[in-house]
Amino acid sequence: MTDETPLHTRSTLTPVRKKMSLISPLVRQRTAIVDWISEMECSHAVTLNVNRSVSMDNIRKMFGQFCKRVDEYRFGRTHVPRIISIFRFTAIAFVEHPNSNIHLHVAARLDRKWLGYAFGPREERALDYAWRNIVQGSGSTCIKEMGSKGPAAGWGRYATKDYRSGAEYFHSHDFHPDRSVLKSLELQKTLTQLALSTGFR
Repeated sequence: MTDETPLHTRSTLTPVRKKMSLISPLVRQRTAIVDWISEMECSHAVTLNVNRSVSMDNIRKMFGQFCKRVDEYRFGRTHVPRIISIFRFTAIAFVEHPNSNIHLHVAARLDRKWLGYAFGPREERALDYAWRNIVQGSGSTCIKEMGSKGPAAGWGRYATKDYRSGAEYFHSHDFHPDRSVLKSLELQKTLTQLALSTGFR
């Protein structure tokens, strides 16, 4: 996220705008990610603990397996890669303490609109069981509903509190087949155009 204001016009900016133009690229990058989390309509804050030392590559694979397990639970079938991305589980995970107590802070969409019903204790147990199975028993989870007042932005700021340039984060759709993502983008484009043409936004 860059400041595109031409240099020759910056002397006419208001004091607040001048201050914003001095914000570091790292802060702007983090702010863009927090905004992205809000736009994803995430409903739950999820922490996935491994409780042992694993490599970055391994925890990435673990998160990919977790996302697939959530889809399998939601759709009641194992062939979830055939489902296009727009309908599948949406989540973004940030790695914290990669060199010591490595764990993931995840913003996830587990709302009634996606799940089909309210997320409750049964679903929480199912996801906890899935994660423990993936990490072979040593892990744990913490799943909380974000609430209603600016929830995603708040969790986004917390999840990215140690964000550094080039820091690792994973999106659930990173693990989908390319054809699934492309079909999803095409469908999203069509739905957006339809909404614009009918006046629904």
